[in-house]
Amino acid sequence: MGNQKFEWLDRAYVLKWFGKAKEEAARDYREYLEKGIPIGSRTDLTGGSLIRALGRWGNVSTKRVKKDKKAKDERILGSESFVNRVLKEAEVKIKHQLPEKQMAQKIENLIKKVCKEENILISELQSGSRRGQLPKIRLQIALRLMEEYGISLAEIARQLGITLSAVSKMVSRHESGLST
Repeated sequence: MGNQKFEWLDRAYVLKWFGKAKEEAARDYREYLEKGIPIGSRTDLTGGSLIRALGRWGNVSTKRVKKDKKAKDERILGSESFVNRVLKEAEVKIKHQLPEKQMAQKIENLIKKVCKEENILISELQSGSRRGQLPKIRLQIALRLMEEYGISLAEIARQLGITLSAVSKMVSRHESGLST
């Protein structure tokens, strides 16, 4: 509704489906969302409907590799390149899905390993301090947790002892080529 800006969201594209004038479209979009609130969560729009629709993840991957434009997910609204990017990210996350206990162990092991390599204490990493190399080390860990295991920013924040906002900002800065 214009309160936050997201790189992945094309506001004009979404609003064009709700009206020609900016104010009218925003009003109609808000009404559309409000009508959906009482409906609650829909199982056909949550979870892995694409995977369920195509049978298994291998079928999704095959369709992506063949660039089959029929491989769609009704939960994803956006350009073809955006949909492909979301599917690629989902593929990485699914590839690395582990039981919760195993994932917690992998996170702990990665943090221990990096802290040992960088010669810092885990308590120092999780202190929230921005002194010395700590921000760069946190970024290194955050990127690996995201890329290798598909860990959410919220969980990364908990593991690193910093806020979700701090993780989001450091990852965004990194992706845009700015220093931490």
